[in-house]
Amino acid sequence: MFELNYILQKLAIISPLGQKKLNNLDFITDKEMISKELNKIEETITFINSFPDNVEKIKLNLMYIKDITNILERLKNGYILDDIELFELKYFAYYYEKIRKHVELSFLDKPSLEKVFQILDPDNEKLPTFYIYDSYSNELREIRKKRKKSSEEEKELLYQKELEIEEKLREEITNKISNHIEKIEKAINDVSELDFVLAKSFLALQKGFVKPEFSDNIEYESLFNPVIKDKLIEENKDFQPIDIKLFNGVTLLTGANMTGKTVILKTIALSQYLFQYGFYVPAKKAKIKPISKVFLISGDYQSTLNGLSSYAAEMVKLNEILEYIKEKNNVLILLDELARNTNPHEGKLIVKAVIEILKNHNSISLITTHFNNVADENIRKLRIKGIRKDKLKDNIIPENINDIIDYSLIEEKEEIVPEEALTIAKLLKVDNNLIQIIERLKKEENSNE
Repeated sequence: MFELNYILQKLAIISPLGQKKLNNLDFITDKEMISKELNKIEETITFINSFPDNVEKIKLNLMYIKDITNILERLKNGYILDDIELFELKYFAYYYEKIRKHVELSFLDKPSLEKVFQILDPDNEKLPTFYIYDSYSNELREIRKKRKKSSEEEKELLYQKELEIEEKLREEITNKISNHIEKIEKAINDVSELDFVLAKSFLALQKGFVKPEFSDNIEYESLFNPVIKDKLIEENKDFQPIDIKLFNGVTLLTGANMTGKTVILKTIALSQYLFQYGFYVPAKKAKIKPISKVFLISGDYQSTLNGLSSYAAEMVKLNEILEYIKEKNNVLILLDELARNTNPHEGKLIVKAVIEILKNHNSISLITTHFNNVADENIRKLRIKGIRKDKLKDNIIPENINDIIDYSLIEEKEEIVPEEALTIAKLLKVDNNLIQIIERLKKEENSNE
């Protein structure tokens, strides 16, 4: 999903451990686990606002953090670490300790790696460097001294002896470090968590996201699409957030072309994904129901499902949804102008049939359509207000046509599919001859009814 990738790419993750956390992101369905993730962001935002200097120091030291999970695995499996691995472990412990001293977040374990660092720093140099120090063994120190004054033949013998002692010392050092495996693992997890939650918290602050509450429905106040908002801000244009409530069953959404039906569906999908990945969401206020899966059918699938037409690909996706809900409830289903690519008569029947199936299902479905009379009176209906009539006298050009659209939603008792396509065509300065022919045909059609 483009919008989700856009947001994830905006995360200012610093370390490879934080990036690994992002790469293994889980869609969380458990309410308590989602709540836990959201609370972490809330606490971290408070920390960011209260201790900005500490946060800058943490971010600076995260830049030096490397992924040592392979070294940890080798330790767990009883391997003797080589000099490079011991160096990387010391390097990690050095910068981890700098980070740990500046962090005040309750969800981190914050184990001390000072003893690990001391094992790797026998001369107390307090530097992130490593070699097999003379301090580890008097015998080693004496051999190294002797080698400097020995003959070439004797040097070679001493060198072999030195290698034997060094290998024995590596084993001893590794064994000592192995006593701290649990702390090292917790420290790795802490850095991974800290980097990731800092990125999520800064994202929430920068984008104006909000902590959602839990609900049995889906309800947004001032929901916005961050991709479009960013683009409009770049162009010095205003954006219009919307309010929307969705309940179990089907809601039908209508609106003229260019009034943002597709954007609404994609924004709701994005927000649901963010919520269940443990992020804040793009709204002023949000109450969200955790669901088991999000289904969004929107756009041309021809390029993604090779060998199938747009219509056939759409039907394959639709069938996937219908098969899924036979087994599971509590799904969010978002269908954007279903069956738009087939003939209108059969397309309308398809939409009616889908509504009939979904209306009694324990899931939340939002369906946009241009077809008239597809839903009975029990189906909830929303309409995008559309073109502001009072703005039609303004100087409208294709570049500013969005400025005359009112994207807010109103609830309708009757099923009303707006017929504003001709008005929009006129505003877009479409060929006048074509417009006149359409208007004539429309009059003829109306007179024949």
